[in-house]
Amino acid sequence: MGRSFCPSCKHKLNWRDLIPLISFFVLGRKCRYCRVSISLRYPLVEIMTGVAFIAIFLFLGSALNTTLLFWLFIASCLIAVFWIDREQGIIPDELLILMLLVAMPFFLTVSPSLVIPHLATGMVSFLFFLGIVGVTRGRGMGMGDVKLAFVMGFLLGYPNVVVAFYAAFLTGAALSIILIIAKKKKLGDAIAFGPFLVIGFFIAFFLGDALKGILPL
Repeated sequence: MGRSFCPSCKHKLNWRDLIPLISFFVLGRKCRYCRVSISLRYPLVEIMTGVAFIAIFLFLGSALNTTLLFWLFIASCLIAVFWIDREQGIIPDELLILMLLVAMPFFLTVSPSLVIPHLATGMVSFLFFLGIVGVTRGRGMGMGDVKLAFVMGFLLGYPNVVVAFYAAFLTGAALSIILIIAKKKKLGDAIAFGPFLVIGFFIAFFLGDALKGILPL
């Protein structure tokens, strides 16, 4: 992929321009070379990633090991999915395939007994979302969401994936209502659902055990 560069002037960035958060503020939110404003997306991604990494480390309560590295990798991919779908309205197959390619050997090595149940959960999740796409004729969500649902089902298993979907639909509906009331969106306008699935994933990952006891699973 090569070195990072400014999307405006295409100048290649050096290490001083890429220090998370610090470079953004030191440079006054502008490119060092062309002085065009830097999108807020960059520090937000850095904040989200940092918070997710710290939370996962504290949640797992372990030192550097395979399990920690695996979930940090998954978190990185999901944060990328969040922002790409939010801004471009697509969920890249490459990211979904990459997560599966890493997850399969991880589960086979760490918890081989979970592979079949998690695959079954992924398939049921896939078919459920595919049904929604069919009923709504693609107006409710896209095939990227369907494929992401499979990945989530495989990663979380049952019943945590149900908690994730509950959270995704609830947060999606809540934001949609807020945007409609604020007249930022109209009834029937499309809103990327991938970010809400990612939010649901993290809610289920951290709080699934606590929440599944109060949901009708």
